[in-house]
Amino acid sequence: MEGLLSTWPWEKLGCFKYLLYGPFVAKVMYSRFQEDSIMATWCLHVLILCSLRGLIYQLWSSFSNMLFLTRNRRIIKQGVGFKQIDEEWDWDNFILLQAIMASLAYYTFPNTINIPIWNLNGFIMIIILHIVISEPLYYYFHKLFHGSYLFRNYHSLHHSSAVPQPFTAGHATFLEQIILGGVIGIPILGCYVMGYGSIAMIYSYVLVFDFLRCLGHCNFEIIPHQLFLAFPFMKYLIYTPTYHSLHHTEMGTNYCLFMPLFDVIGNTLNPKSWEMHTKASIQSAAVILNQIPKHDVNEVFLTGATSKLGRAIALYLCTKQVRVLMLTSSTERFQKILKEAPYEYQKYLVHVTKYQAARNCKTWIVGKWITPREQKFAPVGAHFHQFVVPPVLPYRSDCTYGDLAAMRLPPHVKGLGSCEYTMERGVVHACHAGGVVHSLEGWTHHEVGAIDVQRIDLVWEAALKHGLMPVSSFKKTD
Repeated sequence: MEGLLSTWPWEKLGCFKYLLYGPFVAKVMYSRFQEDSIMATWCLHVLILCSLRGLIYQLWSSFSNMLFLTRNRRIIKQGVGFKQIDEEWDWDNFILLQAIMASLAYYTFPNTINIPIWNLNGFIMIIILHIVISEPLYYYFHKLFHGSYLFRNYHSLHHSSAVPQPFTAGHATFLEQIILGGVIGIPILGCYVMGYGSIAMIYSYVLVFDFLRCLGHCNFEIIPHQLFLAFPFMKYLIYTPTYHSLHHTEMGTNYCLFMPLFDVIGNTLNPKSWEMHTKASIQSAAVILNQIPKHDVNEVFLTGATSKLGRAIALYLCTKQVRVLMLTSSTERFQKILKEAPYEYQKYLVHVTKYQAARNCKTWIVGKWITPREQKFAPVGAHFHQFVVPPVLPYRSDCTYGDLAAMRLPPHVKGLGSCEYTMERGVVHACHAGGVVHSLEGWTHHEVGAIDVQRIDLVWEAALKHGLMPVSSFKKTD
């Protein structure tokens, strides 16, 4: 037996549900033949806002499916199946529902609708109301819906989506979306009642709300962990895709709307939240370093030099007596890495701030995207190794460009049901190859935090031992 308000009133209408927007359109059109009315203006704003909300979800969905940009940062690696796509087909039901709720708000509080375009105090007030009311209210109801009865009859629908994607954010029952509409509406209505309402405020709040909902369900990590290293308090104020994905895989944790602070208060914070967000593979480093010819290379130019991977590459190469031109604007970060190098090898690490410093360097290791203009500083015959996503554009016909670090699986490997996007069959990215090696070797350590430079050669030798082979990345562009 279905729970009360678990199904949508217009569920059997199919695509004809969009006719329910008709009264809004009719009111706007009718106003052209009479004096403008506040209600017609309100309906017009509702229609515009609904269109913008739908556009946000569509753009996020398109972005998350651009695997050439997101594949290395995907959290749950498997793809979205046709069954999930069909089940989420009516993801936008909540936009129609909240349009109807907005019109009911007009009829309930008609005197509060005639509001200005802009009111700065309203932005401050709605942030306060969101933190004080919306965040704890959502946390309470979300945790409540994970109870046995409510989860079985309502919230299980949302969790039936095995792989989160932006449309998953709208995939929920009628009752849940009514409650979510209240979570969004209470701060807006509160600002109106207190006299701080404005058109700009409602647009901003609703669209940012949708943006953050899509962010949490996009299934690829887009927020750099360096943000939380520089400003530790931020990890309690804004969630990440990794943070919310943990809720989908380990459902007894991470209930918050957008602010993990409330999971801390409620003692429901998943202890792996920050670890998974910062996790990066040590084996990426090994593949890149072993692409560099062992002979005739005594100097490299390194961009993204103070990133996690850039640091490991610089420290490794300097111990091989390779001069590393480290491009960074931060003297402090360079000095920190320099102090990590053994004293006798520190002279091989050189701080540079401009691309012009690499005019005579034929080996570039690119960890930060470079434009065609910046590539012009490389000499003729230079080779661009890279660990940057998306890959740099092969602009120079007189230079060569490497692919992203990758390895070929042994020929005896069987049972693969899919292959890497844009790669040959049997070729996988270095980070995925690293996971295979980690498992085959039975290693139990966590590859979190700074990369252990001393293990790079060990990992490389283990990969070769198990039959993984480097893919040649030297391609001459025509």
